[in-house]
Amino acid sequence: MSLTVTHISDEKDLKDMYRLRYKIYCYEWGFEKPEHHPDETISDIFDNNALHYAVKDDEQKIIGAISLILHSP
Repeated sequence: MSLTVTHISDEKDLKDMYRLRYKIYCYEWGFEKPEHHPDETISDIFDNNALHYAVKDDEQKIIGAISLILHSP
């Protein structure tokens, strides 16, 4: 399996990242309740001011992501 790291620059990848965040925050870590996110995504106020990067597998599925929040005065 080879992995690639890419800058998230389109709406589809951004939505996939929010879905992955939902799965992790709700089911793996238990930080959020699934019923609070009926669209099965989690985004926050920092996402609009961040650079997002994804780790993709051979099938181009996002298996990890990181968001670098930029400074705003």
